[in-house]
Amino acid sequence: QRTPSGCRGKRVERMDEHAAKKKVELDTGAPAAATSDAKQAPKEEPEGENTSFCCAICSTEDIPIETRAVLPCCGTIGSSLQYCRRCIEVIIERGIEGRLGKCPTCNSWLSEKNDQFVTPESRAARCTMCTQEKVIADVGRVRCEACVIGGGYPFQYECNRCHLVQRIPHPMWQYQNTPTEFGGVTWACHRRCGDYTNWRIIPDDAQRVPA
Repeated sequence: QRTPSGCRGKRVERMDEHAAKKKVELDTGAPAAATSDAKQAPKEEPEGENTSFCCAICSTEDIPIETRAVLPCCGTIGSSLQYCRRCIEVIIERGIEGRLGKCPTCNSWLSEKNDQFVTPESRAARCTMCTQEKVIADVGRVRCEACVIGGGYPFQYECNRCHLVQRIPHPMWQYQNTPTEFGGVTWACHRRCGDYTNWRIIPDDAQRVPA
């Protein structure tokens, strides 16, 4: 896992200072003298113990380790990749319906409950295509699995009322018992009806339905 450049630069500076001090001690046999910039020098941390961290998203440094974002999936206290709470909150706020986000490390679903980051009990949300409350498969476009399939096969269907043809980005063929019957699930007719009607796939497109 890569460390952000801002965080990496800070660590390199500390490593260089520590190495220089050790070299002086080895050459002279005495502890290295304090420099005039001693007040600006970062405080040495006990080896193997992290008391602060650098956020891997915003690169803010020297954040107390106890205030890190504790995720249900990634980032133990000893991990080199940590995030601040605000960055994870922004990911969730900008996610689906402002309540579902993805872990920036492993892409698992995240939510916030009682000021804690948790694995959401449900990934259901309103699909932007069919407007139904379903499990979201395409996070970017907020679409359910059926609408993702339909988007790849936007076939033409005949309305059972006006009998005009309309292209529908949803697998309406799945709701037909036979290729000639109208399906049992409705979709909005934008041709003439202005209402939710039943549909059947046109014969030419019926031959292209995926197996």
